[in-house]
Amino acid sequence: MRSFLASAFAITFGSLSALPGFAACERVDLIAQMPAEERAALYEQVAQIPYAEGNLWQASKPGSEIIVVGTFHMFDPRHEYLMQVLTPMLPDLDALYVEANLEDSAALEARMATDTSYMFITEGPSLLEQLDPGVWETLTAAMAERNVPGFMVAKMQPWFAGITLSMSPCTTALMQSDPDAARNGLDHQLMEAAARVNLPTHSLEDAEETIGIFTKAPMEEQLENLELALVMDQDSDAQFGTLREAYFRGQHGLIWTWSMAQARAHPNAPDDLEDLIADFETDLLTNRNAAWIEMLRRDAQEGRFMVAVGAAHLFGENGVLYLLAQDGYALTRLD
Repeated sequence: MRSFLASAFAITFGSLSALPGFAACERVDLIAQMPAEERAALYEQVAQIPYAEGNLWQASKPGSEIIVVGTFHMFDPRHEYLMQVLTPMLPDLDALYVEANLEDSAALEARMATDTSYMFITEGPSLLEQLDPGVWETLTAAMAERNVPGFMVAKMQPWFAGITLSMSPCTTALMQSDPDAARNGLDHQLMEAAARVNLPTHSLEDAEETIGIFTKAPMEEQLENLELALVMDQDSDAQFGTLREAYFRGQHGLIWTWSMAQARAHPNAPDDLEDLIADFETDLLTNRNAAWIEMLRRDAQEGRFMVAVGAAHLFGENGVLYLLAQDGYALTRLD
């Protein structure tokens, strides 16, 4: 999903000039800088989560083997190591499953590029008119850091403004200056490698239905989620760097737990924050994970397969790994 939204962002803002003095996002780790006692409490909380670590797993049961890969949807040179491990596996597989394959992603991007109502308000009041003045001021300041002018922000659909905020200034600058590199994450690299060996690549979901989670939500709900995105927009470049470093340590459960703790600690967190977090988790993780497992249960019962999805989908009792274990697969961590 993130790689597709990066593509949508690149399509929309590709004509904007890149941020001055742009360089690759710096490596930073705010978790490592936490006081030792707070960090220990955070790790203790994560230790209670099933399958909270590991980006590469083997799930096996008689007749079926699934290699599960937790991906990071943005480019990073460190993907090369895992690609060296995964690429030799591809010729011996029956299929690769991803959130949305190259063909489906391209088709949706084309539709969104021609139908501006996906991402922009084409009728009715603008965001400027719908948001409280203080919220609007905070939003435009955050967007300015991402090189997005206020007149464009005013016409954004709230869901798209929120998604834009979820990407740090350094990553949006990369999308503006080199969109192909920005979206060349691990899943994209795997799909290209699969194509080179003629390995079929299947989408786990209908990309247009998935984007409908955002686009079809009532305006009031979109506005609430936008305010949640603003609450979570705290030192975004450092947050992005922290999450990226945790990913490359295989700590996807830590990523989620730390991110939610940051939102809860925000002085302007909305009163219904817990409900917003629960809805967010249900829509973007829990429901999608369950649908993917149902598809694999139907289509991947016999043979050898690889499933590559965002690492946030792996952990917890509603995660892909736990659900596979519940379906009779024996799990072995490979990284």
